[in-house]
Amino acid sequence: GMSMAFWRPRLIALDIDGTMLDPASALTNATLRAIQMAREKGAHIVLCSGRYFPGVRAIAWQARLDGILIVGNGAQIRTADGAILFHRGLDPVPCRAIAGFAEKWGLCCNLYAADRIYFNRDNRVIDAYVKLNREVPPEYCCAYCSMPDLRTAIEEYAGAILKMEVLS
Repeated sequence: GMSMAFWRPRLIALDIDGTMLDPASALTNATLRAIQMAREKGAHIVLCSGRYFPGVRAIAWQARLDGILIVGNGAQIRTADGAILFHRGLDPVPCRAIAGFAEKWGLCCNLYAADRIYFNRDNRVIDAYVKLNREVPPEYCCAYCSMPDLRTAIEEYAGAILKMEVLS
């Protein structure tokens, strides 16, 4: 058989949180070097994440990557410049029910739609993006918008809902 010494991956798919980033959500120099070495050997690096496009693109910018980005747990595939290659959004009907549930029980709820996070109350996800926005140029900042009744955004972006999350 072929010796492993000759094997070179043509594509490396990397998760972001807990894989590329350290526990403080930072990109280490060692990780940056490893990515650069893989690229020099001809590998395509594809970032794959549960995060939405702006959040993945900001990390891609920090890692000096400009390839394909798989975001929203696979619901969307984008080029680094934003072109949508694939999109499968959520059905707005259960989204409305989830927003109602969060409201009823006083829970934080984030709705990811059309490259923005709509949130009903401040939460740790929004805090993390506030911090990330301080580390990247304005054109790589992650958009979010406070909206006490998320059903408004669900109606407006019914075809473009990437993800929803409820946080205690």
